[in-house]
Amino acid sequence: MIAVESQNVARRRRTSTSVWETIAYESDMVILKIIDLRFPISELYRGLDTLVTENNR
Repeated sequence: MIAVESQNVARRRRTSTSVWETIAYESDMVILKIIDLRFPISELYRGLDTLVTENNR
């Protein structure tokens, strides 16, 4: 899930005991170990600040 109001991301996953857990990332790196991927949250929002500004005119 990616928030619109601020730069943060929540990742949901099911544990080995079938319990769902949420991991929140705020102004950090998103790390997805299972697929060996890490990237800054800012990459998800790159270019969106100009879209929000243009739509609010």
